[in-house]
Amino acid sequence: MPSSLNTIMTTDFANKTEAEYSQDLQKMSNDLMTERELNEVLIRSLSHDLANPLSAIQLSVQNIKTKNLSEEALQNSLSLIERSTKASITMITNIRRAVLTKSKEHLTTLEDVSLIKCLETATAFFAPQLTSKSLQLEVENELKSDVLVKANTEALIDHIFYNVLSNAIKFSRPNSKISIKIQDHENQIRISFKDHGIGLQKSNRKTKTPLCQAGTEGEQGSGFGLIILGYFIRQFGGHYSIHSEKDGPNPGTTVTLLLNKA
Repeated sequence: MPSSLNTIMTTDFANKTEAEYSQDLQKMSNDLMTERELNEVLIRSLSHDLANPLSAIQLSVQNIKTKNLSEEALQNSLSLIERSTKASITMITNIRRAVLTKSKEHLTTLEDVSLIKCLETATAFFAPQLTSKSLQLEVENELKSDVLVKANTEALIDHIFYNVLSNAIKFSRPNSKISIKIQDHENQIRISFKDHGIGLQKSNRKTKTPLCQAGTEGEQGSGFGLIILGYFIRQFGGHYSIHSEKDGPNPGTTVTLLLNKA
């Protein structure tokens, strides 16, 4: 019997509706729950998500080498390199521990997490990428104060926020805007990430790996990011949905996360 991970990477999404697309992603995330495939999930998570802090380090180093930075800009770049390095080490340590112990518990143990602090940490990592594509990041926070959610700090930042932001940047056209909206939703918090880019391929795609779509500047990916996102957010008792338009008056993609309040 073929691995469900192989099934994930070869499922044909062509001609599916938006609702069916989201449902299939959710189902595939559930398929990753078996212990037999835990190690493979963790290794894929590491190889995929580690690219984000490493990209931040690379762009920061390039800025330091090629631009005449002010003292403040230089210190900001060095601080980002330090934070990205620490994040990389933490990610490797967590995944390594999970592989050695054959347990995902420390990655999905629920705790009271500051949503705003986690989001600020995640967006800080992508400052060089946003600058590189001349993207404006706009945050609309409708909450009266910071809210604690039930999550795992490392997983929320490294595997959920990083993946959503990475895709938003990847598929955004240069000089466009990425909007983040935070709303109270009864016993949950809704966070929506909206880009104004090229949208995800849907009915006109021919490939059997639909998530492997090049970005606006040829950025490549493994196609595994949304599956990893779904896997972890479901461990928090949360939910996510995807709405994408390639044409029309408002093209782009919106990824909406629902997280339970602490």
